Amino acid sequence: PSLSLLSPMPAIPFNELINDAARENHLDPLLLQAIISVESGFDPDSLSQAGACGLTQLMPATGKLFGIHNIYDPKENISVGAHHFRNLLERYSQDLPLSLAAYNAGEEPVTRYHGIPPFPETKGYVRQVLVEFARRSGQAAQQIQDARSLVASISTKTKDRHDSTFQGDL
Repeated sequence: PSLSLLSPMPAIPFNELINDAARENHLDPLLLQAIISVESGFDPDSLSQAGACGLTQLMPATGKLFGIHNIYDPKENISVGAHHFRNLLERYSQDLPLSLAAYNAGEEPVTRYHGIPPFPETKGYVRQVLVEFARRSGQAAQQIQDARSLVASISTKTKDRHDSTFQGDL
């Protein structure tokens, strides 16, 4: 459904923390939202069968590597997850699908297979995050278009009123 300016996008859990971490790590906040949405469904207490923890599903070893104190703390988890993902983007020359694959499966399988590993979970994960990112970006683009349309209609109405006021004075 199309969203209008009168019905803004639903509030994003942890939005301020996501925006801060995205800004600090030069990431699109909508991408970070998509990663968190797919990883944990925005559940800060999420724990995977593989042992990944929190909103960004960090492995404890990765958390330790980045000096995390409480892997379930939303601020720390989002900050470290964003930093880790930024490092992957740099390592893989800004290749988003490859970086997402490394975030999901680890860097070793991406190196071994010279690309996205043939694991169904990893292939599905990359697809899910890209679709979620596109969906979130599309909603934002729609809101921008709605705002532009509203501004244009207000400007037109204001100009029409302004023009008719002056014509009456002639």
